[in-house]
This record gives sequence, C-alpha cells and structure tokens, in this order.
Amino acid sequence: MLSKIPEQIMKDWLAKKQADKFRHDIEIMNNDIRYTEAMIDKSRRGETAWKPEEMYPFLEDLNNRPLKRTNELPKIKELERAVQQYLRYGGAIPFPDFRAERGFRC
Repeated sequence: MLSKIPEQIMKDWLAKKQADKFRHDIEIMNNDIRYTEAMIDKSRRGETAWKPEEMYPFLEDLNNRPLKRTNELPKIKELERAVQQYLRYGGAIPFPDFRAERGFRC
C-alpha cells in the first residue's frame, strides 16, 4: 500500500476546505433568506414594529444573493465531484485549479 506524500495530503485538505467553505456560505445565505421571510410574515401579522417597506434595502441584497448562489452552485458540485475522484484514485488524476478560473472566489 502506497502512503500519500505530503503534497497529496495538502491538496486533499485544500480541496475539502474549499468545498466546506462554499457549503457554509450557502447555508448562511439560506438562513438569511429564511430569517427575512419570517420577519416579513411577522410584520404582515402585526407581531413586530418592522414595516415591510423598511426591509426593502435588506431584501434587495437578499435578492442578489440567490443569483450569486445559483452561479456558484454548479462549481461547488464540480468541486465536490473532483475531490471525490481525486481521493478515489489516490492522486493519480490531476486536481483542477479552480482558483485559475475567472470570477471564481475561493
């Protein structure tokens, strides 16, 4: 059995860290959206002092986030697939450099 060289271990760790970071970012965005929707519902029922029109700037920001999220989601799935393949084949296949792509935030 071949043991992994330090370079492979570092690549595996970095790939997993990137995938975990993107999952965390998406979870935060989803929580923000759920929280805002709950506040709007409370406002409509009169359970809070917030008025829907006071939340528009915040809602506008949230409307832009799903667009960003849907643009990043395919790359997250691609990254997860690449990590699984890389780990399955023990580093025999080259790992893609996602940071080299334009517009991709790591």
